[in-house]
Amino acid sequence: MQARDECDTAIAAFASVPANRCAFDLAYAYLVRGGAHEQLGDSVAAVKDLTVADALIAKHEDTAAEPRWYDLRVVARHNRAKLSGASEETLQQFEAALAAADEAIEIRKRRLDDTADKEAVEQILGDLHSPIKARAEVLVDAGLVLIETGHRDVADQTLDAAEATLRAAPGFLSVYNGSVRETALKEDGTFANILFGRAVALSVGGELERAAAVSAEAFTAICRTAQTPRA
Repeated sequence: MQARDECDTAIAAFASVPANRCAFDLAYAYLVRGGAHEQLGDSVAAVKDLTVADALIAKHEDTAAEPRWYDLRVVARHNRAKLSGASEETLQQFEAALAAADEAIEIRKRRLDDTADKEAVEQILGDLHSPIKARAEVLVDAGLVLIETGHRDVADQTLDAAEATLRAAPGFLSVYNGSVRETALKEDGTFANILFGRAVALSVGGELERAAAVSAEAFTAICRTAQTPRA
């Protein structure tokens, strides 16, 4: 409720600012408010806000100099997939979200190849973490839909891919100490969601004891995530 109210305030404030000066923030606000509507069970309002955000993003998606617009498109397509329920058609929506994530990642990698300055490289690597993590999040939700639609084996492979993707994010790869890296992973919300997906898959497969153990691990990860200070 608070997030939705804050977005209402932000969207109203942006109405008095020239569109070219606040387009990104406005699109982001609509996406966040749409997500809040979804959590509150108002899918009609969620789709309405997502449609507005999609229109704003479409006007800027060819702006390669602004990769953050590509990141917004990943979020928009991911949200669209989550609003589609659990069906074979929904999986196509997730494929579109993955394609958007791949494009956002590729743009960062091209900039990385064209950059020699050490500080600029570090900045781009930091920026690259976000779309890679977003790709992992899309894979997690796709895995849950695959479970619901009876594709357990593919779901397991998708969750494996989600974990491999998350581990490849620069924010984790840059941690050379293996135990410290594992601790950082276990304090990450996406990793907790991966564990939750694995627990669901095990439960559906009748492996209840293993499912309970992984669920406990997921709960511990969620608690660690809540306790970890964020910048």
